[in-house]
Amino acid sequence: MKKYSDCSQPFNYRSEAVYMPETYLYLVNRAGHGRVNKGFQIIRDSSYDYSLFHYVYQGSGLLIVGKKEYKLSKGDLFILGTREPHIYRSNDTDRLELLWIEFYGSNSTQLVNIILNKGRHVLHAPETDSLREQLITLLEVLKESPPINVFEISILLYTLMCTTIKIYKKYPQHQIVYPAHIDRGLKYIKEHLHTTINITDLARYVHCSLSYFTKSFSKAMGVTPTQYIMMLKVEEATRLLTIGSPTCEDLAQSLGFYDATHFIRTYKKYTGQTPKQFKVSQIKMDKKY
Repeated sequence: MKKYSDCSQPFNYRSEAVYMPETYLYLVNRAGHGRVNKGFQIIRDSSYDYSLFHYVYQGSGLLIVGKKEYKLSKGDLFILGTREPHIYRSNDTDRLELLWIEFYGSNSTQLVNIILNKGRHVLHAPETDSLREQLITLLEVLKESPPINVFEISILLYTLMCTTIKIYKKYPQHQIVYPAHIDRGLKYIKEHLHTTINITDLARYVHCSLSYFTKSFSKAMGVTPTQYIMMLKVEEATRLLTIGSPTCEDLAQSLGFYDATHFIRTYKKYTGQTPKQFKVSQIKMDKKY
């Protein structure tokens, strides 16, 4: 297990930047490592504008989201979406120690919705091992002396969310059952991800009107069909950039974009940086860590 420096000392980070809901970057508002006493609790309503990742470093507790209750124990990671009312607390007999991050920006709300639509708010060890390492790395970057590199933070947050989505894909037993036309549409998108997917043709393929398909898809997935397709294409592009050095022209052609300019513009919209910026930052992080 990776050693978290100064783990014996509480750490709290709060951004000094002005809240920027329209930004293309993924931004951290607050983050930290802290311990709470027995019986401590947090209660939030639907006015809360951030998404949250919490990792239970030590101790135990309880998470309540709607009518669902989750027992929390060491090694668990729990995820909360934007404007999602919730309660979490430590047990009366045990302190709770958390690594946590509160974030927003770009399409983070939609990405977290995709995660939560897979069926649960809590992941258990060993599923959380890679997420813990990424969360610790992110906290270490935030602990460095300012100025904070917002592009590096954005990449780390995006990677954390994508890794979480991949974990859910690896454990299909946790996925919810979608209506037949949505399930058929999702399979079509997956099979044709490397082509140009027309939403009208997709609706016709699943035997629905365009308006009904778009509305029902958005309700089931938390994002529109176009947003979902683009997020998957960007995720695949990020994977290819991580394992190799394809050109933007190659990526645009292989993923069904009109041209390299369209691909670069879409990639920046969904990640907060261009493919080149991502690759450069990745190389710097590889050398650093």
